[in-house]
Amino acid sequence: MRLQGGGQVGKYLVTGGAGFVGSNLALALANRGDTVLIVDNLSRAGSLQLRNPVFKAALETGKVTFREFDITRDYWSPIFAGQDIDGVFHLAAQLGNQRSQQNPAEDAMSNIIGTIRLLEAVSEAYYLNPHVVMTTSVCARESASEYPFSETTGILPTTPYGLSKLVAAEYCSLFSALRGVSCGIARLFNVYGPGDIRYPLIESNVIPLWLSDIFVAGTEAIYLYGEGSTRDYIYVDDVVNALLHMMDKRVTDIVNVGTGIGTSNKDLATGLLTAVAQVAPEFENISYLVLESRKWDGDAQRIADISRLRWGLRCPPTTSLTEGLRKTVEWWKTHEKEMQAYWNFGLMI
Repeated sequence: MRLQGGGQVGKYLVTGGAGFVGSNLALALANRGDTVLIVDNLSRAGSLQLRNPVFKAALETGKVTFREFDITRDYWSPIFAGQDIDGVFHLAAQLGNQRSQQNPAEDAMSNIIGTIRLLEAVSEAYYLNPHVVMTTSVCARESASEYPFSETTGILPTTPYGLSKLVAAEYCSLFSALRGVSCGIARLFNVYGPGDIRYPLIESNVIPLWLSDIFVAGTEAIYLYGEGSTRDYIYVDDVVNALLHMMDKRVTDIVNVGTGIGTSNKDLATGLLTAVAQVAPEFENISYLVLESRKWDGDAQRIADISRLRWGLRCPPTTSLTEGLRKTVEWWKTHEKEMQAYWNFGLMI
């Protein structure tokens, strides 16, 4: 296990490590000297995920290995046997509020059953005493009237995805109480940054959706679902830093991972288009159009109370939205040809 202040390094398992946050986390672990085993079923976009520049950079460190693995059905024993795993970052999940409404059973299978099977495997590997850091979503705990959200804000999931993530987090608490599994919960707000790609025919986060429309489709306008919805956008490097702190300190609490700052859809679009105009002047005339809010989304205010992150973990976010959007647009500009080939041909060059 990594010692405080450096020194001895560790070996970590990252479920869902071929995804956006997981690949950035794996790269950060490798860069600080740790070894990483990624397991992922590539359900987001198949082998295309392996061509994500961030994931490829992680593999190129020589400290990251990948194994295609389904947490809902494959056997866990070979993963832990003889591996000396110090900690598990559990990021694997079926993502997407809209998709979960179309297929709630698939959502529950991945997010609830997959988590239970992992926790059973960890409890059976008690001799390793691995610590688990599981990521969940702000969608798993909402209140119609209370914000910013603290870690104890009232329960009111609005989609099957939010409910499944809430149940998974409760199972972590239950396994901690009944089987002694050391587990902390990182409740992520709206994460953005390099490596978040719009996959063909798959529900996407709003920032890569807009950037794909600009850099790949060459659209003249991006679309907003309502102007008033307010979200808490946090840059991926700040999220990774929080996850590393939670692992190194073996945090067993729920921790909100956000910025504590709310940004409306309108302000986000304006900020992104400003960054695009600065980085890629050829797209400076892009505008935005406002559509009706989605029924399940509404005009909800989702802002984190980050007191525990700031004062408990001592790792508050350091990247402003302006800086984060600029870095994200620069990354897309750098990989513009790859993104175009990725989208148009299902292949990254």
